Amino acid sequence: MSPDPATAAPAPVTGEIPVVPLAQGVAPAAPAPPRYAVLPADIERDAETIRQLWQRNLPEVAPQRYDWLYRSGAAEAWLLRGPGGDVVGSTGLMRRRLKLFGELRPAGQAVDLNVDRAHRFATPALLLQQAVTATAHDGRAEAIYGFANTKSAALLRRAGYRPLGELQRWVRPLRMGPSLCARYGKGPLWNLGADLALRLLGWASPETYRYRRGPGRVEAIEQFDERFDALWVAASPCFPIVGERTADYLRWRFTQSPDAPYKVLGLCDGRQSLLAYLVYRRHGTYVHLSDFFGVEPGAFCRLLAELLRRARREGAEAVATFWLGPARVVQTLRRFGFRRRPSGLSTLLCPGPERPGVDPARRFDPESWYVTAADLDVDAF
Repeated sequence: MSPDPATAAPAPVTGEIPVVPLAQGVAPAAPAPPRYAVLPADIERDAETIRQLWQRNLPEVAPQRYDWLYRSGAAEAWLLRGPGGDVVGSTGLMRRRLKLFGELRPAGQAVDLNVDRAHRFATPALLLQQAVTATAHDGRAEAIYGFANTKSAALLRRAGYRPLGELQRWVRPLRMGPSLCARYGKGPLWNLGADLALRLLGWASPETYRYRRGPGRVEAIEQFDERFDALWVAASPCFPIVGERTADYLRWRFTQSPDAPYKVLGLCDGRQSLLAYLVYRRHGTYVHLSDFFGVEPGAFCRLLAELLRRARREGAEAVATFWLGPARVVQTLRRFGFRRRPSGLSTLLCPGPERPGVDPARRFDPESWYVTAADLDVDAF
């Protein structure tokens, strides 16, 4: 997991009542107390307080998330105190290590922003986000990234984030199941024709007649072992900005995740070394492709073809994935019949101090990044 940040606690972030100048000769009144204050949370002492906030404001959050993210994952949290001293909101920072232009640096994802209904206006949420971005401004994190819908993106920009690009959602339909019929269907005959068309496209798809043989062997992998560490060392230099994908991180992100169980397919050579892998899970009628990583593009094609064949045999309606990064991956997805769909999520970045020898514009070039659902705190498909 990511190294511990600096132990010195940051000063509270406050939102103060404006002070009106007094007439000459009038004794000043006592200073007005801050209306809102943001303080670092104690992960053990404040656990129940944060869980109660989630119950009120994030009811969809799994009960196991707190232990997974804030204890096992060692995420940071902040609490928002209102005018009366009660805790009325919280936010978090999922620690992450990014390899940025060849150096492994501490970073993180902004997560779990929530404020009680009576306090949902700009200032409280902005104060919480400013506490998170302060970790980038004071050097404790090289970069903070976040994913936001249209409404929350405006707030993040005010807190110091800048747009990086849309988190792309790609879907490969496999059959006209109930959800696809409900979305696109116009009647029984139309649905029957659409289902037949999808089957014909499946017969003509690359995975049907190609990528069945080649160097290496595709196999199901039961655990993230030292082979994933070796692959990380070999493949990470291929990408300017990529989140750490060591065996330890992948075990935490997928094996211990509240969204588990996940399955892993790997392409191994004759010496059992790992050439590439992908991680996926079945959720309802969809298969979610959560992560993929390797050196050779052909290795990813072999694994993607095998995943599509398995998903079709198991009766899945579609395979879906998230992506932000080089266009060559998009070209591969298109080749296999994936189509881009709206995700509703923008990717935003709050960079740390500029580094010598690194063009700041490269940080905001999507071609520099490698982002899948492995870099998110949840599979938000």
